[in-house]
Amino acid sequence: MNEVSSRIATSALFIALIVVFAHLFQGMLNGINALVIPIAIGIVFVRLKNKDRTLFVLALILTLGFLRPRQLVFMVAYLIIGRFLLQLEAPSLQNRKRTGAHVLVLTLLSMPLYLGSIVLTDLILGTNIFQISMTVFGGAFLKYGSVLLLQSFMISAAQVFLWKRIVKTNVILYKNV
Repeated sequence: MNEVSSRIATSALFIALIVVFAHLFQGMLNGINALVIPIAIGIVFVRLKNKDRTLFVLALILTLGFLRPRQLVFMVAYLIIGRFLLQLEAPSLQNRKRTGAHVLVLTLLSMPLYLGSIVLTDLILGTNIFQISMTVFGGAFLKYGSVLLLQSFMISAAQVFLWKRIVKTNVILYKNV
């Protein structure tokens, strides 16, 4: 298989994987998507050139727009997080102090992205995710924000740990960054 066919096949497989995850893990299980999808996007981004990344993003957005429109806003957040993971270079991942900084930065990036995704999904699609969550926490935004921050931290730590392992074990075979 030539290089172009390989990139197309890789992109198609990862789009299918992402759509399946977006379909299976919804609502309270969306944390699984928040963990897995950005890593999958990071792997695809490593394998693609910039032009192909743009085409991948467009194909992913169009596919989700038809099949899982409620996941579109979250997918934008996952794309941003996947792009951040791509920026983590192998030498800096081996440094434990930098790994902690990566987790902290990713947590501070992902928490507002998740909250913004929830609010935007409510506004655009008329869901009541934020209102229901606030009701569960008795209207205390500080409690809800703390839980969201803790969730973001745990997901970010797992993502950085998994990304380190992926880079270290050379699952990512070649890099066009």
